[in-house]
Amino acid sequence: MDEKLLLFESMLDFKSYESIPSTKRGCKGQFETRVEQACRNCKNIKNRQTKARDTSLEVIEGIIERDNLLSHPILIIQLDNPVEENLTGLIANQIMGKYMRPVLLLNRHVEIDEETGEVTKFAWRGSGRNATYSKLANLREFLSESGLVEYAQGHASAFGVSILDENLEAFKNYIDEKLKDFDFNNCYRVDFIWIANEVEKYKQDIMDIGKLGAFWGQGLPEPQVAIETIQVRSANLQLMSPDKKPTLKITLPGGLTLIKFGSSQEEYESLYSETGCITINVVGTCNLNEWNGNFSPQIIIEDYEIVNKSAYYF
Repeated sequence: MDEKLLLFESMLDFKSYESIPSTKRGCKGQFETRVEQACRNCKNIKNRQTKARDTSLEVIEGIIERDNLLSHPILIIQLDNPVEENLTGLIANQIMGKYMRPVLLLNRHVEIDEETGEVTKFAWRGSGRNATYSKLANLREFLSESGLVEYAQGHASAFGVSILDENLEAFKNYIDEKLKDFDFNNCYRVDFIWIANEVEKYKQDIMDIGKLGAFWGQGLPEPQVAIETIQVRSANLQLMSPDKKPTLKITLPGGLTLIKFGSSQEEYESLYSETGCITINVVGTCNLNEWNGNFSPQIIIEDYEIVNKSAYYF
């Protein structure tokens, strides 16, 4: 709470530049401004959280493997040794991102009567996170409809949840049954669907959307587009900076380029064909590529699927 108060006061004009005793190591007896101390605190807190997060992730990944949780549609992770409440959402998000599966990260929660010493409530409480592109649009509502949660409160895909221990097994069985045939592959809700051999007539649209990059944010998500039946051949496929930050580049007729950051040699080879072609569908966002003051349309690849492979290209 002291750290939170310091941060709040550092953003007030009449307090931010007041001199206060320094807490910096080796600076006992010296003074610094409140905002200097708050900035250093924030950095230290972030480092502390990152260390705690990484330590917890190692334990959680071990639990997922040990308990074979990937055989279930939702990863329900129970922690007998709780992680800090402020970190459960952050860690749940990391787990969701790695496994692309909805996650419930639950701490053991026990309430004891102070007079009798008896347990009055035993529950599992924590954070729920839906997979980013899940077809299950409202995970919170889905869990609430089971009638087996104590509460599920927050947003549709990011919320706090509590399940009484006595209901937990029934809750797991409910989810396994309801979602046994559910497809958790990524589902993208795109704003435009274009065919690759017609994409040149949409180049100006890509430019216009790309110019608006500074406006996207919370409440105004960046438009996503799909380009279907892209033919990838050795002549239009390139892996740039393979030894540093590999970037995949696909060039379409008319000069439109598609870029995928964070690629790899393995991914390049999976799309490379010496004599044939690989047909893919791509989901991405519109972007402007600048070179020597000139701008050209570009698609940043979010995801793609391989729909066909041909040994020969005519």
